[in-house]
Amino acid sequence: MYATAGTAVSTQQLHGRTRVHRATGRLSRAEMLIATCAVIATLCVALLPAINASTPAVIQTVAVRVAPNDTLWDLAKAHPLEGSTTAQTVSIIRQINGLEGSVIAAGEVLKVPADAAGMTALARR
Repeated sequence: MYATAGTAVSTQQLHGRTRVHRATGRLSRAEMLIATCAVIATLCVALLPAINASTPAVIQTVAVRVAPNDTLWDLAKAHPLEGSTTAQTVSIIRQINGLEGSVIAAGEVLKVPADAAGMTALARR
């Protein structure tokens, strides 16, 4: 075996003929398929937590009429979503209602997260 210009070359005697094998550094189709599958599997495992975190849970909502001087922040504080910050709840209220900005008007009816304890109490009645 000897090397020429970065390519390994080996010779082999076979039935009186010299056969030259060149190592080109390329992967076979099977090796490419295995490498591609390994990369895809690695990406899936790495991205799975992010995909699960971004999957929205079903949120029970109630309709409320916006009072004068109410803000989305006020509504989020008055109707907190368990496990979420007030800022996250504001974002969820905006998504639920299809709001692009944060401007709301008095008299407007918006859906906000329902209080889990309040929903249980209503279900018992």
